[in-house]
Amino acid sequence: AVLTLEERAELLGRGARVGRVGVYSWDFATGTFVWSDEIFEMLGLEPSDGEVDPNAFVEAAHPDDRARIDAASSAALAGRMEPIEHRIVLPDGRVRFVRSTASHETGPDGAPKRVIGCVIDVTDLREAETRAEMWLRALERSERVGGIGTFIVVPSTFELQWSPGLYRIQGLDPSEPASPELGAKLVHPDDRARNAGWFRDIVTKGEGPAYEGRSIRTDGSIRQTVTHASRIVLGDGVERILGTTIDVTERSALEERLRHAAKMEAVATLAAGVAHDFNNILTVISANLEEIARASPPSSAESL
Repeated sequence: AVLTLEERAELLGRGARVGRVGVYSWDFATGTFVWSDEIFEMLGLEPSDGEVDPNAFVEAAHPDDRARIDAASSAALAGRMEPIEHRIVLPDGRVRFVRSTASHETGPDGAPKRVIGCVIDVTDLREAETRAEMWLRALERSERVGGIGTFIVVPSTFELQWSPGLYRIQGLDPSEPASPELGAKLVHPDDRARNAGWFRDIVTKGEGPAYEGRSIRTDGSIRQTVTHASRIVLGDGVERILGTTIDVTERSALEERLRHAAKMEAVATLAAGVAHDFNNILTVISANLEEIARASPPSSAESL
């Protein structure tokens, strides 16, 4: 069915409200500036049926963003439409992020006549990006402090991504693209068959025990690592393997030193026990000899 003009207007209005999109019109010839109700709502103002002061939008902008808004307005007057994203400060002090885009109409002489644009509230998107950036930085710091690296594999395409921490563990430059071939090359030759079997089990079963193995850096040094991995499915429906690798080289070396120290301590304890027992035997022998010497005639004692 063909929608009437009123139905189309109502449909567009609902879409604008749901999508938090405001529309404005700026007539250069008359200076008329009109906003939709959604823009008033974004600015925390009461809607008005008449014209509005275009300076009201600039005044609502964050002080640090006003110069860019003025530059965009000057560009619009010259016929150059440039999208701009900036902050606005509501009357209660809250800060929102908006993105403005527009197109212009020209008169018979080709000069810009009117600008029609829209303003989209992108606060939720920017806040989500900020949270993601915050957790990303926290992850990077945790990886650096804990000697941890993370990898993500898409089994269906073998697309592979490494975190900065994993590049550090492998001793590689982060600019080098991660690939299954590179990953396999870094596994110690004696561990490759076991590593491949472990990864197949993760892909098939979705999870599995931790994998302990060795990796060889490009400089030839060997690192001891422990890797945990499991299958995950994100919002796009694609199955991925998410893994975490921990560099335990220093820990393994410390444990080996502790084991060696424990062995040496056991040997020392055994030696001390043997010496103590031997000393007891010597004491008994010495006491018996003295007793014999006292009980024997002088000539017999001298022979002893």
